[in-house]
Amino acid sequence: MERSVAIVSCEQTTMADLRRLVSYMGPEEKLAGRLALQDADLTAVGILVDAIRGDSPELQEIQALRAIVRILGTLAGDATGDTVPDVSSSGSLLVQGIRSEVVTGAVVDLLQRRLRSFPPEEQPWLLLDGLRAMRLLLVLPESAKTAQLAGQRNKAAWWVEEDVGYTRHGEARRRLGEVLVQLLDLVKDSSKAEMKAAAFGALQNLVTGSSTAFRHVAQTNIAEKVVLLAQAQMKSLPHVAIADGCRLLTLLCAGPRSHLRKVTDANALALSLELLKRLEVHREIASAALVLLSVVAPQEDGIRPDTLELCAGVVKRFPQQVREELAWARTPVSGAIL
Repeated sequence: MERSVAIVSCEQTTMADLRRLVSYMGPEEKLAGRLALQDADLTAVGILVDAIRGDSPELQEIQALRAIVRILGTLAGDATGDTVPDVSSSGSLLVQGIRSEVVTGAVVDLLQRRLRSFPPEEQPWLLLDGLRAMRLLLVLPESAKTAQLAGQRNKAAWWVEEDVGYTRHGEARRRLGEVLVQLLDLVKDSSKAEMKAAAFGALQNLVTGSSTAFRHVAQTNIAEKVVLLAQAQMKSLPHVAIADGCRLLTLLCAGPRSHLRKVTDANALALSLELLKRLEVHREIASAALVLLSVVAPQEDGIRPDTLELCAGVVKRFPQQVREELAWARTPVSGAIL
């Protein structure tokens, strides 16, 4: 009986913490920091899963998604989840519990199967926070990369292959890719640039962390969807989401030549050229577009002199950013452009 009372008390305290974390008054930085870096109690994991599944009367689905974003975002350096400036730490035991298959699966189920059941005015907000959560759930911390290279199991990224040819979680990886690609169709109906950035970021994390997920995603029509979303955002308002789209397209060019053909057939070349002409003074967008162009451009003798001059101007204006963007290229780049 005493143990039951203690458990109930712990759950009530955790629920109160989560509700304070997503309060309309704004998150408490110390609380978010404690949960992200120090908390070893996994009680919140069960509460969040129940809430995301719609089984908690005290915490709504969107509140649970925002709690995940606040905790994982605080660990990554941005509590809003709109950027991921730091992926060095695996975080607390609570964070590792949140990055589990059961939590990720609950978010995927919500976005894939239950999103349309909510009132129309709520759906965009659920989609936005759901995609932010997915982006952060699929972050591969440096500690996990180290464990992966050493052939050790890691709890910070359950969906990453542990051994060559090892098929554990294979179906889950395929589903992650399929759902994220499908959600791009819903993203195009929204004017929220942050939604595009979150969707592109989640896909970036998935395909860079898992080679099997990459191969599966690269065979879909994702390139066409990303190009259309980036073009729409370019005509609306310059936003870093466009750079994220260019980075994702650059990543998708890796591997067999069929991957590159899919990206070029999606008019990625025209997109990169238009971005360079329209937004050459935007540091991240111009640099990301430049690297994309260097991957999808035809042979060097087919590049127009005015294009080369435009590219040289971006390199001269943003040399450090261009060097950083080159890390996204997994295929040879044009020597005439870079």
